[in-house]
Amino acid sequence: MERILVISDTHGRVDNAVRLLENVPFDKIIHLGDTVRDALSIGKAFPDTELIYVKGNNDPFGAENEKVIEAGGHKIFICHGHTYSVSSDLLRLSLAASEKNADVALFGHTHRKEDTEYNGVRLFNPGSVSLPRDGAASCGIIEFDGDYFGIAHYKF
Repeated sequence: MERILVISDTHGRVDNAVRLLENVPFDKIIHLGDTVRDALSIGKAFPDTELIYVKGNNDPFGAENEKVIEAGGHKIFICHGHTYSVSSDLLRLSLAASEKNADVALFGHTHRKEDTEYNGVRLFNPGSVSLPRDGAASCGIIEFDGDYFGIAHYKF
């Protein structure tokens, strides 16, 4: 089984993510922006775990805006979400993911957990690991093994 940690909107506060990584083995870490330097800091602390990251609206330099990766037989579109206006509507994000033939889109920016399907694309926001706007700090965990592929929120 493979396990991926999905975090977003750390904004200089990585303690929750670090504690989780110290106690649970992950094959990959995906950081969805705000703040790239936090992603790099986490990557340095856990050099044996693959790090994938994109920049957010508070990251003017140093990373790509979006990427497409494959995991567990799924094509996954990752972005921060601000360039797709995710605070107001998820249509643009779902269309962008569809154009890239992705069946899952991971995004952040709103600091709110989300797990929904829109236009045939699963849209998942892990919430914020440090500055939630909807209650408890949270992250996402993706697990896959053979035909099994699951995404869930983990609340701190």
